Amino acid sequence: SIRAESIAASRVEHALSEVASSMNSSYVPRHGSQQIWMLQAQIWLHL
Repeated sequence: SIRAESIAASRVEHALSEVASSMNSSYVPRHGSQQIWMLQAQIWLHL
């Protein structure tokens, strides 16, 4: 369902944000990298 997908997407986004924040000390991603992360997450969710 759409609601289940949105919940899963929000969980993935939260997890990715935690990973990104933990990586910030040694790796600073470009501005567009978050969009790439979300695109990869969306593709992964639809596999």
